Amino acid sequence: SKLTFFTLVNFKYINQEISNCQLTPKTINNTRKRKEYGKNSIIYNHSTLLGDMRHCNHCNASYYNKSTTGMRNHLKNDHGISPCREANIESDHSLDSESEQPDFVQTLNPSFIIPTRYRLTTQILPERIQHELLQEQAVSVTLDGWTSIQRYSYLGITCHFFNEMSELYSRTLEICNLPGSHTSENLANALFEVLRDWGILNKLVSIVTDNASNMKNLKGFLLDSFRNSESTVSDFHHIGYLAHFLNLIVKKITKSTKASEENQKKNNEVEEENIMMSVFYMKLS
Repeated sequence: SKLTFFTLVNFKYINQEISNCQLTPKTINNTRKRKEYGKNSIIYNHSTLLGDMRHCNHCNASYYNKSTTGMRNHLKNDHGISPCREANIESDHSLDSESEQPDFVQTLNPSFIIPTRYRLTTQILPERIQHELLQEQAVSVTLDGWTSIQRYSYLGITCHFFNEMSELYSRTLEICNLPGSHTSENLANALFEVLRDWGILNKLVSIVTDNASNMKNLKGFLLDSFRNSESTVSDFHHIGYLAHFLNLIVKKITKSTKASEENQKKNNEVEEENIMMSVFYMKLS
């Protein structure tokens, strides 16, 4: 019959599918070649593998070799080693060396040498900023810390001052990796080192930060560092970001408004239940 014929056909098709599924992965993927990945993590340059443990080359710390996360965080937080610092800062394809000059520069002035990016950022610009800061009597500093997507901590420090024409200038002094947590003491130590390196310890009149607790307690630790140094600064103004302060106010208002709305919603639900119960008892009576 037709029913028997279709049953046999379906049974034969099912047996064929089962036999295909029972093929081993080695037989199915025999023609595919596995992609090979290189070992690009920084831990391979700063640690040694002994058995199942990977040992740090800079201290006695050791971690299991199941993952690179533990050793990578150890190198970043305890030794200040990160992929950003491992990168070659002299690599610039546009101006990789001073011998590679564009043709138009050679035509205009054959004796002029275009500086590389490394020389520009490590010598020319710092010398120019240093010359500007030496001429100023007072400076203000803003700083902010943040964490990147790769979970690396950074600190940005910017200096502000007026020139002799009362024009406001802003110069970025440092954007550095900040190992460890963003505590008030760590932030104060990092800021103190930057101010000392740029020679403006005695010119600081104010710092501007956000209104986080670690930033609010920064002033005390920084003044302690000033007292233990040759700085003549005994006090300075600590100003919080107005925009951040307004943001905190709006968040608090929004949070309280949302809580009041939820309470009102619960009260309305309870009131509706009471009305329904009253109507129900009235019908029973």
